[in-house]
Amino acid sequence: MTSGNINGSYNILAGDEAELIGGGVYVNLHTVNTPTGEIRGQLALTLASDCEVEIESGDLCIGSSNRGLVLKSPNGTCYRLKVDNTGNLITQEVSCP
Repeated sequence: MTSGNINGSYNILAGDEAELIGGGVYVNLHTVNTPTGEIRGQLALTLASDCEVEIESGDLCIGSSNRGLVLKSPNGTCYRLKVDNTGNLITQEVSCP
């Protein structure tokens, strides 16, 4: 077999979550011809989200000027925090996610 798909799932133990988040978990596929491992690859954690967010060097970057940081006020109302072209902060009431 030279191509194909492999599907499956595996539950990560609570004690291994930090290792997964830190990039220390890998998959090693074994075959009959190569019992010590045919291919190996690191797993990367991807969170399912509609948000275009990136964290780089400690900075939180939002990749769209139409998006922003959504915060919930003490009374339960949600607001999106954005910035205009001069650096002024703008708040807009939005539905809570």
